[in-house]
Amino acid sequence: MKFLKLVMIVGAVALFMSPALKAGTVTFSFSDCTEITSPLGKCPPQNVDMGTNHVTYKSGGLTLDAWGFTTGGSAEHLYVKNLGTDETGLGTIIDSADHEITPDDFVSLDLSNLVANGIFSGILQIQSLQAGEGYKICQGSSVSAFGTAPCVPSHGTGLGTANVPITWTALTDVIGIMGFDDPTAGADVLVSSLKVDTPEPATLSLLGMGLFGLASLRRRMIKN
Repeated sequence: MKFLKLVMIVGAVALFMSPALKAGTVTFSFSDCTEITSPLGKCPPQNVDMGTNHVTYKSGGLTLDAWGFTTGGSAEHLYVKNLGTDETGLGTIIDSADHEITPDDFVSLDLSNLVANGIFSGILQIQSLQAGEGYKICQGSSVSAFGTAPCVPSHGTGLGTANVPITWTALTDVIGIMGFDDPTAGADVLVSSLKVDTPEPATLSLLGMGLFGLASLRRRMIKN
């Protein structure tokens, strides 16, 4: 009996101390090479054509996949840009001058791993906004097709950096980001980061109930 009590105490403490289950904030920084797990060794501290349209990020035990496509559905190489204030983030090589996201291409963020971890909202940061430039953020379920609905918002504008609250579901866990001419032709932007809050560890109470149940079962088995 003393052993079971000890197991319950140790188990509860271990669960409470587990970083994966603690509530907190996780930020994916798309210009941070240290968060890129694939392709390995491709990203230096400055700017680079990633040589692929698919990059995987890992932060705080969570993962996120970024994809680049033209509006016609062709794969487009992603580009990591790191030029300081308002000029850091993920773009594509379709924009040969600035390497950002234009109205002719888009970057998709696959958030399915976040959904699997109970995360359904966050703050998406867009950078490199100038007068007459805007962005579109739409949702869907395919990384290769720009989402059509819901769009959050249908388009937005600003100067420098914009922080956009977004929500998603298991059916709309692909977020697409595109440049928007508003009204200046040739608009280009960067997707800089995604900040999410991890949920509270509600499983603590379930663990306690389960361990007490095991203790009761053991007592009944001993009596029998």
